Amino acid sequence: MKKHLLSLTMFFVVMFSSFAFAQPTLTDVNCGLLSGDKFTWNVTPTISPGSAGANQVWNFSTMTFSTSTSATIQPPASTPSAGLYPTANISLVDGFISDFCRVNTNSMQEIGNYYNGGSPVNMCVTTYTDPVDYLHFPFNFNNTYTDAFYGSSNNTMVGQTRSGSITVTADGYGTLIIPTGTFVNVMRVHSTMTYTDTVFSTTFFTARSKDEYLWYLPGTHFPVAGVAFFTNPNPKEQDHAYYISQYLTGLNEIDNPLSAVKLFPVPASEVLNITILNGVSGKLEINIYNSLGQKIKTVNQNNESLSLSLNISDLAKGVYFMRMIDLQDNLSITKSFIVDK
Repeated sequence: MKKHLLSLTMFFVVMFSSFAFAQPTLTDVNCGLLSGDKFTWNVTPTISPGSAGANQVWNFSTMTFSTSTSATIQPPASTPSAGLYPTANISLVDGFISDFCRVNTNSMQEIGNYYNGGSPVNMCVTTYTDPVDYLHFPFNFNNTYTDAFYGSSNNTMVGQTRSGSITVTADGYGTLIIPTGTFVNVMRVHSTMTYTDTVFSTTFFTARSKDEYLWYLPGTHFPVAGVAFFTNPNPKEQDHAYYISQYLTGLNEIDNPLSAVKLFPVPASEVLNITILNGVSGKLEINIYNSLGQKIKTVNQNNESLSLSLNISDLAKGVYFMRMIDLQDNLSITKSFIVDK
């Protein structure tokens, strides 16, 4: 089955400037990690993150490509050592490194991570008994929180633990310009993390910190760009920036026929037309969410038609998200659309 690899230049670009909604809201539906997505990011030398505040324009168009890395979002059960993290419901796999997370309507948390490569296998496994809260939902401009975390690691030293805290603030929104395109309705999230590693309750390493800026575009499920600075880093950590260059959408399978779903017109007012280019096996469930991540409509389709029409005359002007689920093959996809009256 053909793979549908989409450039972010074509992904959720707002086509009408009059629909650039000023203050985005981040939710589990529009930015939480989504199983089946694959993406490639280009790592670049670090840059200034720019200013905080409303209606910003962050112009990073001159970011210089250095190296690239690919990652996939998978169900935990499809990865090695999933049994170590029974409360995780999503995992991010980047080569030999996997991060296990829990995403729900309230937050996106890191439950643990492991390095599954080299010798011995699983030589470094971290499990958080008090998870790291990377995002709270819903998250709006000027929202902020501080979260403490605690975990243990088998990182070659018996009895090693890690404790620290993270402060996360939505400190800006506006337009982001990166080498792959220009994106409006982007939220910047600034986090500062400090942590200390101990061995047998004795501080072993100098306290470390990470100062990070991430730009989220509602409708994508990974930051579109990021800038990170480290204090007392370990050998694998260094100041850097990155931007997403390619994004493959789809849930549960890489070759997902629903990834070719098209929505029109853009914007829509009374009817939203849906074209499924590759067809589906049978029963479809279509859920509509508002910008706060609240489910406001569910439609069930019991045929195998390649085109559907949804009555959206009852929806107010705004940005919405459609999650389509193929109940027979357990596939799904999330798309955004705009309603104008």
